[in-house]
Amino acid sequence: MSYSELYALASPRLKDHRNDLEKWDREIVEKMPGCPYLHYTRESGTHIVMMPPADSDYYPKAGEYVKYLFGMADREHILRGCVSMAEYFVNPSNSFRGLVLYYDGRRFLKIDTRKALEIAREYRNRIIIAWRNPRQMAEACA
Repeated sequence: MSYSELYALASPRLKDHRNDLEKWDREIVEKMPGCPYLHYTRESGTHIVMMPPADSDYYPKAGEYVKYLFGMADREHILRGCVSMAEYFVNPSNSFRGLVLYYDGRRFLKIDTRKALEIAREYRNRIIIAWRNPRQMAEACA
């Protein structure tokens, strides 16, 4: 359900690099049903930031490094990417004028880049707390 809604909202704004939405975004959304995410749509492509629970297989275990983009990364590096992307889009020098969506696991909200940054930072903070305090893991993952 999430992908069909995402497609309906994002597709009209997307002119180039449709593979971003129609292949890559579709694969990750269908692989992780119900997982919250931020989605940015420009005329020339999309970017999706998944926000899975702290105990998800999405993140490597503490101390592990996995292949990531053009190198290797630990879970903290991958988590920082969520906020880095939101910071990139909020930066006025990048002149982002596209669509920003937040999928909370049930529904979509159209938001602006500042709200997306706030959501990304709150998510990062919840995950870090869960990783540092295993007793709070269940609360952070709820």
